[in-house]
Amino acid sequence: MLRSQDIERLNYVFSIAGNILTTKNLVDEGISPTITELLLPSLLLSFGPKLIANTIHTRYQLTTESIILYAVGFILSVFLYSNSFVMFLLREVPHVSKFFSLVALKNSKENTFLLLSWNITSNLAQICLKSFVFKKKLKIKIEELLNMVFVYGGIVFLRHYHLHDYYVIVIANIIPIMYKAIEAILRAKNKKAEGKAENVAEEEKPAKKRVKRKASVSAKKNK
Repeated sequence: MLRSQDIERLNYVFSIAGNILTTKNLVDEGISPTITELLLPSLLLSFGPKLIANTIHTRYQLTTESIILYAVGFILSVFLYSNSFVMFLLREVPHVSKFFSLVALKNSKENTFLLLSWNITSNLAQICLKSFVFKKKLKIKIEELLNMVFVYGGIVFLRHYHLHDYYVIVIANIIPIMYKAIEAILRAKNKKAEGKAENVAEEEKPAKKRVKRKASVSAKKNK
């Protein structure tokens, strides 16, 4: 079982990396890569979901430490968001961070209902704030909804039976893996259908040419 102290140390790294990835996401969505343009959207996406979730159950505390970590991450992000090598190194950080946060959730001694209510509210608030910041229509994807249901249902199961932390990997990844598998199967089927359509079209071309030739020959004989 992972110790909470180990997870706390890693959270410093995850926080800074998360800020860099948030800035990269904001710039990719069309926001100007300047401090004045990035600051407010970055603050909303970094602290907004947790503070909104606090209306359900007070769990997150805005401390001096969290503000310093955010400031360091934000300043670094302004210089590093365009560095492809740094982005390559950080691309797996959200998955690793999610694993450790779910492990902390599983091992928490807080009330299960309040714990899950806070996390679900935080996730929904993040979706709403993203649609607001990126000026997109508010929409919750079926994949996101299924993932939340399966992940938090799995956490309840693991907490109840006191199972090992590594089972968290399964519940965190099974829905994304299933969706990727379904997408791959659908793509393969579409390619086969397109191939068959092309073959049918190629077979029809000579037949049409033969019909045209017969029609021209018969027209000549009539003349």
